[in-house]
Amino acid sequence: MIRSYVLAWSFVLCRLIGKVPALAVLGELGNGAALGWLSWMVPLAIVEVVMFVHGDAVFAWIVLLVMQVSLVHTRRLDVHRRLGLLSLALVPLIVVSTAQLGVFVMHRDLAAGLGEIATSTLVGTITTPLMFTAPVAAALHYRRQPEFHKRLMWLATVAILWLAFFRFRHYFPPMQRPDIWFGFVPPALVVLGSMLWDRLAIGRVHPAYLIAGTAVIAESLLEVLLFDSAGWRVLGHWLAERLA
Repeated sequence: MIRSYVLAWSFVLCRLIGKVPALAVLGELGNGAALGWLSWMVPLAIVEVVMFVHGDAVFAWIVLLVMQVSLVHTRRLDVHRRLGLLSLALVPLIVVSTAQLGVFVMHRDLAAGLGEIATSTLVGTITTPLMFTAPVAAALHYRRQPEFHKRLMWLATVAILWLAFFRFRHYFPPMQRPDIWFGFVPPALVVLGSMLWDRLAIGRVHPAYLIAGTAVIAESLLEVLLFDSAGWRVLGHWLAERLA
């Protein structure tokens, strides 16, 4: 049922956005958009469908974010508002595909013999959509206050991209605690850099960054500290029983 839902959303997305082949690094930033584009050209049995649907959805979100910023800069607010509706249409697709991708990865890792690590990893693919949806909902509430709205949408993007940041570990030699150096540090630096930009540009850190930005960093740090702990494993098994 979930796969049918994802496929239906993917069909609508492809008609609205069109396919955009990406370079390898850009594909990582889009959380697999290049793989998604390629998988339309090969039988679905070769590439798990949820992988490219998720990659396409997140990549489309990034493309829309850039377009929305450009539209505001050129004062084409009417088009900005219409595209905003399309952004909202992407939210359930990103949420569902992220969770379903987590289930797929869990089964893959269990088959590879990773045991408790596999079910513990599932938790992060559930908390990530929550940390993405919360700023989006807040941005929708503050849509008539652009200073809040734009920062909250940016934080939502940072929250959903931490998985893409974590994938960059594959381009580096093995190291201790890649979850810290690739899963926590890059998105935290982006948020802190955004706060610094505010400080330099407007003389203070905007409340959106102080509250929501701090929450994004704190939640990410909490995941690093609690990952694969006894309580984390219990939560992972609880989620696996209901989603798998």
